[in-house]
Amino acid sequence: MCTASGDAEIYVHGFYDQFDGRCEVSHLSLFLPPFADPAALLARQDLIYVGGGSAANLLAVCRLHGIDGLLADALDRGTILYGSSAGGICWFESGLTDSLSFDGSLRPLTNALGLLTGSHAPHFDRPDRADAYATMIAAGQLAGGIGIDDFAAVHYVDGEILQVVATRPDATAHLVAVDGRTGAVVTPLDATLI
Repeated sequence: MCTASGDAEIYVHGFYDQFDGRCEVSHLSLFLPPFADPAALLARQDLIYVGGGSAANLLAVCRLHGIDGLLADALDRGTILYGSSAGGICWFESGLTDSLSFDGSLRPLTNALGLLTGSHAPHFDRPDRADAYATMIAAGQLAGGIGIDDFAAVHYVDGEILQVVATRPDATAHLVAVDGRTGAVVTPLDATLI
């Protein structure tokens, strides 16, 4: 687990509470001790989960410590990469975030890791997010991409969508692309309820 929440103890403890005993768990602490060598820790992982928080701060710290390259190397080795919220944005080229403002306004983040092409809008079903995302794509501020509702996830293999899953019947993912007539078109994808 890597965190975009500044190693907030509530998230780290919650992670261990959910997964310890089901698998071998560890976390990469970037703000609070105990610290581990990022290269050694990430090289041992079968799955790397990046949680929510500030996408902007996460990317800055990852680049400062060379973790961006380590994550790309992990993907090349076949490690499964997963992220939610800010941790989801980081895998794409760009995304919709409120982490670039101090007033909570939504803005385009254009310097994510680029392990997946296009852009990403997490929490797509929350108020104003779908409209803001479509508007930014239509204006060319973000590349076309995918908006994912809370309680949904998208499984990519080799950069292509394999499956959309959801734990709530009304949750799914939405492709958002530029449309010369209307600005942007939003296409909901079928999700498998799990």
